[in-house]
Amino acid sequence: MPRKSNNSRQVTSRKTGLREAGLKAVECELRRQGMNAELTREGRKTFFLLKGEKGTACVEVKTKQKKKWPAVKGIAPDEENKFLVLVDFEGISLDGTPTFYVISRDEWRPLLEGWIERRNQKARNKEIDMCVEIDERNVAIWRRQLLTGQEGKVFQGVDLDAEEVAQFENDWAKILSVVGPAKS
Repeated sequence: MPRKSNNSRQVTSRKTGLREAGLKAVECELRRQGMNAELTREGRKTFFLLKGEKGTACVEVKTKQKKKWPAVKGIAPDEENKFLVLVDFEGISLDGTPTFYVISRDEWRPLLEGWIERRNQKARNKEIDMCVEIDERNVAIWRRQLLTGQEGKVFQGVDLDAEEVAQFENDWAKILSVVGPAKS
């Protein structure tokens, strides 16, 4: 009888390790910037809750080690004081510091619209109809890309690379302006 492969467990373990490394790196950077970060988990979502002298904010973290952050869904219009921090470990040595990209709610929609426009232009040049829309939660919905084995569900989110978010590199000041320094 053939042995079952443990590949799915190994992949999950690697993804979990990378995610945890990204969370730890963001936590360290938030504290270095003078902010108090409390890791919070709600169901499958993990994020930092920040409380400062000016107010509170929420920081969601997405981490990558390869070329792109896959299936990034972003920030909904009603998620005030929410930030998305993309952590880039690509090409970083074990003792190196990753690069951080800090995106606010107000920056997400224009970033997403630009991404879709660039992809649609490439598709039009090849005479392909991509059929990507932005829903009411500011998530890219791929109407023609069905998920394998999940009847009726379509792919959601965008795959981002570092060049597309370069203008947000290490922009921690926008979070600090919302929450202020940690309460004493």
